[in-house]
Amino acid sequence: MHRAKRLILLIYFSNVLLALIPMLFVEESIQSSLGPSRAGDHLARGFDPAWYAEFRTAATGLASTFDATLLSAGALLKGLEAFLNGQLFKTSAGITLIGLLYALIWTWWSGAFLSVYILQAPLSRDQMLSASARFFPLFLRLAILSGIFYFLIYAYLLPRLTEFTSQQTRNLVDERVVFLWASGKWLVILLCLATIGVWFDYAKIVAVIQSRRSAALALIQALGLAMRNPGRVALLYLSLTLIGLLFLWFYSFLPTKPWEQTWRGMTATFAAGQFYILSRIWVRLLSYSSQAALVHSFLANEMRSEPGVPATVTFRQETAMR
Repeated sequence: MHRAKRLILLIYFSNVLLALIPMLFVEESIQSSLGPSRAGDHLARGFDPAWYAEFRTAATGLASTFDATLLSAGALLKGLEAFLNGQLFKTSAGITLIGLLYALIWTWWSGAFLSVYILQAPLSRDQMLSASARFFPLFLRLAILSGIFYFLIYAYLLPRLTEFTSQQTRNLVDERVVFLWASGKWLVILLCLATIGVWFDYAKIVAVIQSRRSAALALIQALGLAMRNPGRVALLYLSLTLIGLLFLWFYSFLPTKPWEQTWRGMTATFAAGQFYILSRIWVRLLSYSSQAALVHSFLANEMRSEPGVPATVTFRQETAMR
C-alpha cells in the first residue's frame, strides 16, 4: 500500500477541498442565523435545541443539509440509508454536484491506482498522469453504465419489492415478522448494489490488465471470471466489508466522550474524523489491490490450463512485458 501513498494523500486533500465548498456556505448561514444574539454563547457552552429548531426551519439550499444527527457514525449510516433507498441524489443540488465531482476524481485516478498495483511498482508523477488519462474514457463509460444499472434498481426493482413486501405484511400483527420481511427487502437491494459495484470494479481491473478499450468486453470477461470463482470473489468482498465496518465501529465511540466540548476534545475528535476518512480511502485502495491480485490469479490459472503455455511464465510477467 506504500506504493500509492502519494495517491492516498492526493485523494484525501481532494476530499478536504471539496468539503470546504459546502462548509463555507453552511458556516455563513450559521453566522447569519446567530448574529448578535446570545445563541452563540449558548452554543459555546453546549448544544442549543431552540436555536437548532429555528435554524432548521429557515434553512435553504446547502444550509438545509446541516443536521445535528450527522455526527460520528450517524452521517455514514444516514448516507448508507440514502444509498439503499435511492434518496442519495435527492438532497441538495449542491451536495449532488459535489458528490459527482468526487466520483469523477476517483474515476480519473483509478487508472493510476490499478496500474500501481498491477505492475507492482511505484509510478512517477508523469506515469500516473499518463495511466489516468489513458483509462479515464473507458472508466467514465463504465461509470455511466453502472449508473444506468443503479437507476434500474431504484426505479424498478425497489418499488416492486416494496409493493410485494407491503402485500405480504398488510394483515400481519406480529412486528417481528414485518421486520423480517423489510430486512429481506433491503438485503436484496444491498446485494444487488454490491454485485454491481464488484462487477464494475473487476471490469476496470480486467481493462487495465489486458489494455482493453471496450467496456462491453471488459464487463463480459469480468462477469465470466466472477461466475467461475464466486466463492473467492464473495469471500474477498466480505473480508473487505468487515475491515471497513471495524474502522467504523472504532470511530463510532469517539464523539460520545464528555470532553469533546473542550478545545482538546474537539481537536481530538476532528483528528479522529480525519483518520477515519483516511482509513476509508485506504480500504478502497486495499480493495483495488486485493481484487487486482485475485484477477491476476484467475487469469494466470486459466492461462496455465491452456495447452502450449509454459507453466513458468506468470500472467503478471507477461503483463509487465507488454
